[in-house]
Amino acid sequence: MERKRVSIIICTYNRSALLKNCILSLYQQDGSQEDYDIIVIDNNSSDNTADIVAELLSKHPHIRYIKEERQGLSYARNRGCVESDSEYLVYLDDDSIAPKAYIASLISVIRMYSPDIIGGPVYPFYTSKKPLWFKDEYEIRKYADESGFSTDCSVSGGNFIIRKAVLEKLGMFDPSYGIVGKRLRLSEERKVLETYRSTFAATEQKVFYSLECGIQHLVPEYKMKVGYFLKRSFLAGRGLAKIDIQVRHGNSPTGSIKAKFRALGRITSSAVNGKKKEKAAMDVMNILRYLFVMLGQAVELLEQVCKKTETVNNHRDH
Repeated sequence: MERKRVSIIICTYNRSALLKNCILSLYQQDGSQEDYDIIVIDNNSSDNTADIVAELLSKHPHIRYIKEERQGLSYARNRGCVESDSEYLVYLDDDSIAPKAYIASLISVIRMYSPDIIGGPVYPFYTSKKPLWFKDEYEIRKYADESGFSTDCSVSGGNFIIRKAVLEKLGMFDPSYGIVGKRLRLSEERKVLETYRSTFAATEQKVFYSLECGIQHLVPEYKMKVGYFLKRSFLAGRGLAKIDIQVRHGNSPTGSIKAKFRALGRITSSAVNGKKKEKAAMDVMNILRYLFVMLGQAVELLEQVCKKTETVNNHRDH
């Protein structure tokens, strides 16, 4: 069988209805189905995920179902890499929808530029009413103003494309990051990206951000609650600090904290000077987000310092 250009890997856990919509969007693409296959990694779902995939498989040939028993998104993503025989791996969340031109745009980028890593925007869609305080911008993941190679853009984990050989060289996704069952953890794709940037010189890096390769991502009701909003910001901060410590050898994580404080000052000034209540409310939530990101960074740093101190003391005792 001829090797596919890309494998679209969808890791899922107990969200069969959302998974079905995601897969159906991939079968409504403008591009040729000969360019890609779909690999569903079921991370121990207890719902009817297997039945849903079997139903779709009976109608569509380019789909595979794999059960990964080690609980955790990073384990599932790594299993997708192992199971794929394609040149590129496309990681999409099970609650995302790919526009009709998504795969054709992606294949075009690959053919023209041969990147190592590709990112694209993530735009929200909703099935429930948004609270008055909740803005679309809170869920928009857009990290560049124009398409092209970048040495500093972020890449969202919900729309993360990487050459398989590169992911293998980087050591795959780190299981100490990423969601585990219902336990929220973040930054598994950020760890891969920062490891890539610390491994290759800037002149050798090939991270391409494509505005044409955007997707839509569901924002459910529970994500539009203040508690979740702040918890996610806190965990994002912990992830950033952990990556700083593990990957950016010798670069102090406090640098990123200082950057957050500077950004916080700008947002606070905007909130004070703003004339519209809507703008002020938005800025208040951004202020809270930055504060909780910094709090997460501080907690992670403190925990790492305590662990290091304990290790040193144990070594001295022996």
